[in-house]
Amino acid sequence: MKVLFAIPKNKFAFFGYRGVSPTFPHLGVAYLIAMLQREGHEVKLFDDGSGLTHEDLFKLIQDFNPELIGITIFTLSRNFAYELIEKIKEKTAIPVVIGGAHVSTIRSQALEETKADFSIKFEGEYPFMELVNELKSGKPDYENIKNLIWKKDGRIIENPERPLLTDLDALPFPQFDLYDIRVHPGHGEKIVPLISSRGCPFGCNFCSVKLYMGRGFRKRSAQNVFEEIKYQYAKGYHQFDFND
Repeated sequence: MKVLFAIPKNKFAFFGYRGVSPTFPHLGVAYLIAMLQREGHEVKLFDDGSGLTHEDLFKLIQDFNPELIGITIFTLSRNFAYELIEKIKEKTAIPVVIGGAHVSTIRSQALEETKADFSIKFEGEYPFMELVNELKSGKPDYENIKNLIWKKDGRIIENPERPLLTDLDALPFPQFDLYDIRVHPGHGEKIVPLISSRGCPFGCNFCSVKLYMGRGFRKRSAQNVFEEIKYQYAKGYHQFDFND
């Protein structure tokens, strides 16, 4: 199956809410790319913050002809994301699935506010793969995909929650090859993000992690983290930003 990910521009909140390029590649999408590639699916990436235009996006859609478009959303950048979804749905009939911290926070409201067809709350790796497989089947049944929110006959249906992932070592290493990662001006090298755990047992009122990664703290093994660093280092990434 052909899947295209579109990453909207981010907003910089201190000087007039202007659009800026993301500092680091999006880690959650990099995990989804790895999952899809492991199962033999074709994947392309459009990063709206890398200097490309929406004309470039629709040229990519025309050339690649994806069967599903995935869009990640941060709350601060939701206007950019909603505009992108609107344009895609105006010009194509391709199904759109949204995810990310914003979707996990407001859940079904994200489908009320956009023309997206699906959204995935919380951890998305396995629900995303199940959605792809259902779309491939020709007679999709979405009712059993946990964490999925979807539309049916004008109604929005929110499926039950999936248990938090406990075996993080089973996930493939995130893939950054589709990103246009540039040398960081402050470090003189390319930087990629890395996480060694998910979730947090605390409930700080200024932090949204509990809303989209859960209160259950789960860690990768030290060996698995080490193997990822070796893997990415061999690809030419020598600076790592721990996002725990």
